[in-house]
Amino acid sequence: MVLTLFDINEKMCAAWEYEFASIADVQIINTDLQNLEKHEYLVTAGNSYGIMDGGIDLAVRNMLGIEIQDCVQWEAVRRYKGVIPIGGYVTVDVLHPKFDYLIYAPTMVEPMVIPSSNVYIVMSTILRDFRNAKSIACCGLGSLAGGLPCEVVAKAMKEAYLDIYGR
Repeated sequence: MVLTLFDINEKMCAAWEYEFASIADVQIINTDLQNLEKHEYLVTAGNSYGIMDGGIDLAVRNMLGIEIQDCVQWEAVRRYKGVIPIGGYVTVDVLHPKFDYLIYAPTMVEPMVIPSSNVYIVMSTILRDFRNAKSIACCGLGSLAGGLPCEVVAKAMKEAYLDIYGR
């Protein structure tokens, strides 16, 4: 599997470069969503209600259309009675030229500063459940609306990676 960590924030990318320096299977790209290369899965963090109105969620919604939010919320109702727990996710077919599927994985119930454990939980769940994927693109989970410093996010994401794929 190819794991691409991408972000428009140079500090986020620098923190990943530091944390993932010894891990060859992770690609780090300082780019926006529009310029990202094709991946099988795109991961977006958000809130438990699937309201995609800020940060990377809004960029995803703008790129894929407002209907993507409806699809995420419908799947949330189907799988979780409308509220996706931290560590849960929904997967939606997007059939976009750049992405086949969206993984919507909340790091927060509602907009708030989150603990780094939420980043670890979300990242480890995705890496475990999608370990047979061809390629996954993932942004800095919790680094914007979640209010976490880039260094904390990078460390939590690396710990999840190491716990799933070995040290």
